[in-house]
Amino acid sequence: MQAAICQGCGEPLPPPSPRGRPARYHGPACRQRAHRARRRAHVIDRDWAALDDVDMAIADVRRLMATGRDPRSALARLLTAALNMANLRGILLSVEPPAPASTERS
Repeated sequence: MQAAICQGCGEPLPPPSPRGRPARYHGPACRQRAHRARRRAHVIDRDWAALDDVDMAIADVRRLMATGRDPRSALARLLTAALNMANLRGILLSVEPPAPASTERS
């Protein structure tokens, strides 16, 4: 039988008691460390998803400009994606994304 590993510090846990649930942490400090690590991982995943949205919008703008088509709608998506990312990071808290640009030319 393998020794259980603390989810907070990664060190082996003492042998379990014959009764009750087996321990997952050495104590409150390890429990808090694991909680903070899980929370940090969630924030990082969210930030990477927002960055992917910005990257895709940039690719759309480049593709439209390279083909000579009007990039206004793609630029609006890019601005919206960038504002969403800024809001996630707490940079902007009260800016509304722009309405999508019309594809008609005046």
